[in-house]
Amino acid sequence: MKRKHIVFLILFGIVLFIGFMAYVKYQRSEYKEAQVESGLKMLFLKDDSLPFIQFSVVFPKAGSDYDFEGKSGLAQLTAYMLDQGAGGLNSESLQEELNQLGTELSVSVGRQTARFSISGLSWHKEKLYDLFKKILSRPHFESSEMEILRKQFIDRRIKSLDRADFVADTLLRSALFQGSVSSAGAGNLISLPKINLEDIRAFYKKYYLEGNPIFMIVGDFDKTLEKSARAFVNDSFPYQKQSFDFISAPDLDSQIKLVTNNDLVQAEVRLAYSLFPFPTQNPRQFLVFKLANSILGAGGMTSRLFYELREKRGLTYGAYSSVNFGKLYGFFDISGATKTSSVKEFLEQTFLILNKFKQEGASLEELNTAKQTVKIRHLKKIETPENNLYQTAYYKYYLGLDSGFLDHYLQTIADISLEEVNLGIKEFILSKPLQIIIYGHPSLQSQLEDIKDFSLSTVSFKDYFKDELNFIQPSSQSK
Repeated sequence: MKRKHIVFLILFGIVLFIGFMAYVKYQRSEYKEAQVESGLKMLFLKDDSLPFIQFSVVFPKAGSDYDFEGKSGLAQLTAYMLDQGAGGLNSESLQEELNQLGTELSVSVGRQTARFSISGLSWHKEKLYDLFKKILSRPHFESSEMEILRKQFIDRRIKSLDRADFVADTLLRSALFQGSVSSAGAGNLISLPKINLEDIRAFYKKYYLEGNPIFMIVGDFDKTLEKSARAFVNDSFPYQKQSFDFISAPDLDSQIKLVTNNDLVQAEVRLAYSLFPFPTQNPRQFLVFKLANSILGAGGMTSRLFYELREKRGLTYGAYSSVNFGKLYGFFDISGATKTSSVKEFLEQTFLILNKFKQEGASLEELNTAKQTVKIRHLKKIETPENNLYQTAYYKYYLGLDSGFLDHYLQTIADISLEEVNLGIKEFILSKPLQIIIYGHPSLQSQLEDIKDFSLSTVSFKDYFKDELNFIQPSSQSK
């Protein structure tokens, strides 16, 4: 065991050194901020070490949490419609142009933001830039393309309902939040058919054209292109003063929700509660929580949950925790899967781990390992100039943090003391009543009735998702 630990630390050190060198290199490449006449911000990072260029943009309020009421999936459908015909090119012609340039549009739609990028050889920068402009400012939004995408979304949803982990995650979000925040990001079989072109155009106008986007250009470009990009942003995207309102989760008592499915041979287990948003007034606290969570369940095989539940007791293939701090809300969750006969033991052991962690805190050895893990993961996020600049856009221009947060990220982690981490553990571990979601066999009800201090509600998968299942043909229905 000691030998494995030494090998693990050596590998950590090698990766950390490589990552640190990359970090130093890209820290030296200073980006330039520009504000166009309309008031929007643009970021430029000149790097001619390789014949590479990337055009990207972040839309701060174009994520799934901003779906119109009853139209879950609208944000994602709108995003993926952008390159289905734009600027006089139909979908096929646009894809052909992208293929000839050896690139594609990268689309990422989160809960609160949407991100787009197109990258390739700088030899083609004018063509790439022209396509980028067309896709973002002149999308066609054709009915035929919307129907193709809608069918793809619906087919994906149908397949997802057969995945136990997906169902459990969907149930978890629904248990914690209300409104669009509680819904599935890619929509469901009730909401997707209700979305029409008017919804897509309205969403695009509100959250894209008037959404205060943050534009970035990274790589080998010249002043002519930079000037053209500024004019494009200024003319196409008017600045709109926007506000962000904190999203509060309902106050809930400790409860267990069992969703049953006769065909499941093991159970998916989720434990969670809502948290506050990203602590922008004290971002060091975010790193404290990140370290604490790494020790508990995000540090892989070295974490407590993994060791206690898998290595020591063989209750699961893996158990993990995550701390999610968004701009408007946050939540903590633990996830894992276990045999039907082991669910009660899995829960009881998890309760013991959480309570012990809160009461006794972490050890110095655990903290040092967590610091290495968190540092390496951060370094991987900034190992290229474009990713480095995106991190700047997210933390400084979206969350509103001082630039020093990223500049001193690694040093701040190094400076965090064991006392700070243990105080953080007491603050966020079990800070609210646990919401437990279990997706498993009906026989679990007898096990769960004996768990103290938790109310238990039970519903079958077919009843919980009956409205959606009615849209599926009998031959495809999930059981």
